[in-house]
Amino acid sequence: MDNLNRSQITSDRYTLIAAMNYIIQSLNDECAYLKWIEVVPDQADADADADDFLDIAEDDELYSDTAKLFRRLLRAYGDCGFYVANDTVV
Repeated sequence: MDNLNRSQITSDRYTLIAAMNYIIQSLNDECAYLKWIEVVPDQADADADADDFLDIAEDDELYSDTAKLFRRLLRAYGDCGFYVANDTVV
């Protein structure tokens, strides 16, 4: 795989990790977040600490584990709804 292609894949993964992180943080069940931070560092944020997301995006195994965890958590806690800016959306 050439560097340009690898760079685009890493960029796409970074974007997905940031989106997954936002969704997990918005789930209306703190247990999901507590499980999430076992893989994605607590307080990781695309604006605050890009290195955390980049480390995950560059590591094939860690990225795969993160994506699998996201799917499991969404299946387990998605029915709890989402909490966004003082509003619960079910």
